[in-house]
Amino acid sequence: MEKIEQEDREARNWFNHPERPFQSWTRALFKTNIRCDMLLNNLCESFNKYILDARNEPIITMLEMIKNKLMKRLHSKRIWIEKYQDKI
Repeated sequence: MEKIEQEDREARNWFNHPERPFQSWTRALFKTNIRCDMLLNNLCESFNKYILDARNEPIITMLEMIKNKLMKRLHSKRIWIEKYQDKI
C-alpha cells in the first residue's frame, strides 16, 4: 500500500474504501461456478500414470514403491533448487 500511495494517493484511497474490503479483492473477477472438471481429470490421469508400475503389486509393496518414487523425486527437486541461482 505504501508503494501505491507513493505513486497515486487517489488509488490508495480507492483500495481503502470501506465498501471494498481487502478480503474480497482476490475473488473480484473470478467466477465461483465450475464449468469443466478438466483440471481434476488431468490430475487423476497424471497420478495414475505416475503409479502405473506399482498398481499391480500387493498394497504394502505398492505403497513402498510410491513412497520410494516420491522420495527420489523430492530429492532430485531439492538438489535442483539448491543449485538455482536466480531470484525466485
